[in-house]
Amino acid sequence: MKSNLIRIFLLTSGFIGWVFGCAPELTIEKSPNQTSYHPLMDYQDMVLIPGGEFLMGSTPQNVEQAGALYKKETGREPLGIWFEDEAPAHVVYLDAFYIDKYEVSNGQYKKFIEATNYKKPFNWMDAYFRQTNKPVMGIEWEDAQAFATWAGKRVPTEAEWEKAARGGLMGKLFPWGDKPPQTFRRKYEYVPGKEKIFPGDCEYHMPIGTSESNGYGIYEMTSNVYEWCYDWYAPDYYKNSPAKNPTGPKEGAVRVVRGGSWFQGSFDLRCAYRNIAPPYYRSYYIGFRCVRTAPTGKISAAKNPILASKLRDDSFCHPFLDLAFLNLWPILTPEIRNHQFLILDYL
Repeated sequence: MKSNLIRIFLLTSGFIGWVFGCAPELTIEKSPNQTSYHPLMDYQDMVLIPGGEFLMGSTPQNVEQAGALYKKETGREPLGIWFEDEAPAHVVYLDAFYIDKYEVSNGQYKKFIEATNYKKPFNWMDAYFRQTNKPVMGIEWEDAQAFATWAGKRVPTEAEWEKAARGGLMGKLFPWGDKPPQTFRRKYEYVPGKEKIFPGDCEYHMPIGTSESNGYGIYEMTSNVYEWCYDWYAPDYYKNSPAKNPTGPKEGAVRVVRGGSWFQGSFDLRCAYRNIAPPYYRSYYIGFRCVRTAPTGKISAAKNPILASKLRDDSFCHPFLDLAFLNLWPILTPEIRNHQFLILDYL
C-alpha cells in the first residue's frame, strides 16, 4: 500500500512536469565516435547535480582565509597573484548533469583498454600504481577524452567540476566546509573496514571511496588525484566568462586540472583552486572522472536504451518516475538523492 502511494505521488509529479514542458527528455548524449551502446553507459555510481546557479571562484574573504592557511602551514607569506585567476567570484548557471561518484579507477580503465586495445598508462609498469581500486593516473587529457567517449560520457567542464566539488555549500574553502585537513600530510595505509579518513590526510593516493563524501555524495573531489577538466586555461577567463554553461576559452596551451592531490597541501585542495597542465602531460597525480548531461525536453524512452531496459513490465511508469526525481530534486533529502535508483527498483 505504501509503495503504491509513493508511486502515485511520483508519477503525478513527473506527469505535471511533462505536461508543462519542464520534464527532461531521457535520451543518452552520444559521442560522434560512439557507434554502439556500451554497458558502462548507465547512471550507476553517478550523482545528479541539479541545474541552477552557484557561486564560482574565490571571494575576498576566501582569499584572506586561504592566505592565512598557507602561512600557517608553510610559515611563508602567500603571493597575491596566486589568487588572481580565481577572481572575481561570480554567479554561474549550469544545466543539470550527472557526475561520477568516484574517480575513474584502474579497474575501469583496464576494461577500456581490453575493449579498445588502447595504450596503457606509463606508470602501470609498477604494480602499486595499477591496483584496481586505485584511481587511474599517468594519462594525458586525450586519454581521458577517449575513455569518456567509449563510456558514453564526457570530461567535465571546469564549472561543472567546481559546482560538484562544493557539494551544495556556498562560499566555503573545501568540499566539506572551511575546516582544513587535520594534518598537512600523513602516510595512509588502507585497512579493510577502517573508519573513513578526513580528506587530505594522506601521503599517498587512496582507494576510491575511502574518504568522506561531500554534500552531493561524491568522493575524493579533492586530495586524491588532480582531475582533468575540459577547459583550456586562461588566467583572466572569469572576468568575461559566460554566465550560463561556460566551457572555457576556445583555444589555449594548457588545460585546467582541479582538486589538488595527495602530493599537495591544504592550500591546493580548495574548491576554487585552479591548476594547469599541458594536454600531453602525464603524471603520478593527475586522473579524472566523467560527467553526462542530464536529459532535457520531453519524454523519448524509445531513444534511450538505458531507460528502455528499466521499463520492464510496468512500461509506462518508470519514465515518469525518473522525471519526478528531477522535478522534485530540490526538496529531496540527500539519502533519497543518493539512492534514487534503489528506490526505482523497489517501486
